[in-house]
Amino acid sequence: MLGRFVGRAGVLAAATVVGMAIAGVLVVYPYGTLQPLRFLAFVLLSVAHGATWVGICVAASALVATNRRALVLSVVALFVLVIVWDAVTAGAEAGLIAAGITDGPIQTVIQVSAQLDPGSVFKTLVTALATSDQGAGAWYDGPTLALPVFVGWLLGPLSVVILRFEWTDLA
Repeated sequence: MLGRFVGRAGVLAAATVVGMAIAGVLVVYPYGTLQPLRFLAFVLLSVAHGATWVGICVAASALVATNRRALVLSVVALFVLVIVWDAVTAGAEAGLIAAGITDGPIQTVIQVSAQLDPGSVFKTLVTALATSDQGAGAWYDGPTLALPVFVGWLLGPLSVVILRFEWTDLA
């Protein structure tokens, strides 16, 4: 499983790095400057974000018996994590606002849960990377929550599959 993940993520990483290098050159040419450390951090975040999705799909492939089921499970995971997650959290927040609940622990739970999907975590980290002044936002709006969640999405699905195989071998 690890070899499959590294191979597929490596191909995606190579394409991402080449594309970003070309984009970096195109930024330097007209504007004359590029912040290399921030750019490198953005490239690494982008590669890791792509590896997150590769890990989710490799995990889906390992959990089911056929390629067709793996494809369906991967598409369902993508649909749930990209479209449904945002819609459910936005609907829950709108429902709380309609009910007159604009503050309190339940509102915080909804706002935190809206920040937990891979896309939102990536967006939060890129925003933190792009802005030098983080301001006085809530604790869940910045990299304090986003970074550990990002690492969890990166390592979690593959770890679950590896543990599943180890438990299956022991049984």
